[in-house]
Amino acid sequence: MNKRKLFPVLAIAACLLLMVSSAAAQFTEVWKVSAGTWPMGITSATRGAALNISNGHYLVTNRDLPRIYVFNAATGVLLDSLTMTGISGGGGSILQDIEITADGVVYASNLILNGLTEDFKIYRWTNDSATTIPTVAFAGKVKE
Repeated sequence: MNKRKLFPVLAIAACLLLMVSSAAAQFTEVWKVSAGTWPMGITSATRGAALNISNGHYLVTNRDLPRIYVFNAATGVLLDSLTMTGISGGGGSILQDIEITADGVVYASNLILNGLTEDFKIYRWTNDSATTIPTVAFAGKVKE
C-alpha cells in the first residue's frame, strides 16, 4: 500500500480509537449493590428508573406492590418511597415507567394489556417527598 492511501486509513483508525476511549471514560462506578442486599429485591417486578437532577435522587418503580423507591443517587442508600394514595389499575402492572422533569416533578404510568377495556394512567407527584399525594395527570382508553 502506498503512503498516500495508508495515511487516511491510519488517521481514521486513530480517530475511532480516540472516540471509543473517550466514550468509555464517561462512565464511573459510584456505588454498587451486593447480591441479596437490594432493599426491594431483584425481581421482574423492578421496572422503570429515573434520576431526579433537581435533588440527586434515583427513583425506581416496582410493579407488583406498587411502589416507587427513592434512593440517594450518590450513595445508593434507600431514603424513602412515594405515597401511593389513589394509585390503581393497569392490566399489566399498576406502575411501569417513571420520568422526572428538570424541576423535580415525578410522572409514572401503568401498563395496560387491552387499550379498549383498561385505562392507561399517568400519575403526577409535584416532588419526590414521601408525603406528596399523587394526582392523575391523564386517564383514558384507546379509541377505535
